[in-house]
Amino acid sequence: MAGELILRKRIDPVLQRRIEMALGRPQSQQCIARPTLRQIVDLPRRCATHEGRAYAARYIREGSRWTHSSTFQVSEHLAQQQYGDESGVIIPISDLGEEHCPWCGMTGKGAGYCPRCGMYFCYGLSTNETAVCACGCSGRWTANLDGHRGTVPGLRIGVFRR
Repeated sequence: MAGELILRKRIDPVLQRRIEMALGRPQSQQCIARPTLRQIVDLPRRCATHEGRAYAARYIREGSRWTHSSTFQVSEHLAQQQYGDESGVIIPISDLGEEHCPWCGMTGKGAGYCPRCGMYFCYGLSTNETAVCACGCSGRWTANLDGHRGTVPGLRIGVFRR
C-alpha cells in the first residue's frame, strides 16, 4: 500500500546464514566469513623498557592456525578489567608471529616469559643471551613450551599480572 511505513525486524546474522544454507543458496553467493568473537584472542604483555606498561598482541584464528594481527597499548584500567591470567585460550608457540612492542618499538617472535612473576614481556632490555623482565628479574632465556595464554577480548576473566 502506497505511503505506508513497513517495519522490518532485523534477523540475527547467524540465523540468516542458517536460513540461506537451508534454502540451498550457492556457495559463490554466500557471505564472506568474518572472525567471530571466539576467533580473536589478545595476549597480555608488559614492556620491559617502560616500567612494565601494558600492551596486548592480537591473534586471529585462520583455519587451524593462529595469525598475529596487531599489537596495541592498553591502559592500566583496561588491563585490570579485561585481560585475565586464570584461564583463557592457549596460542601454541609455533603460531606466534613477529610482534612489535607499541611502547619501546622492539620486535621479536612472541614475547619473553618470566617464570618468577608469570608475565610475558617485550624484548626491550634483553640480549641474545640474557632475558630481562619488566619486574626486574633477569637470567638465561627459558622457553614456555605450553604456549602463550590469552583471553577473548571483551570477556572479563581475571586480573592482569603486574
